[in-house]
Amino acid sequence: HRYVILAQTKEKQNAYEEALGYYQQAITIFEKVPNSANRELGNLYFSVGSIYSKLGEYFKASFYHSCSMDIREKTVPRD
Repeated sequence: HRYVILAQTKEKQNAYEEALGYYQQAITIFEKVPNSANRELGNLYFSVGSIYSKLGEYFKASFYHSCSMDIREKTVPRD
């Protein structure tokens, strides 16, 4: 959780490369946690995608946004 806060802080400071590093560390940790962390993992993927979009790396942004959507579809209950 500490890495997420650091990543968000760096992102607000427009230090995108540093933010990506912290988000990647958080993703590595959350990927090891059982299904209870899936929603947070989806949020992390979305944040990474948003940073890549800001950096103009649209293919990477699309990849991470797609990962986020895949997790969301699996974890959000349907009506």
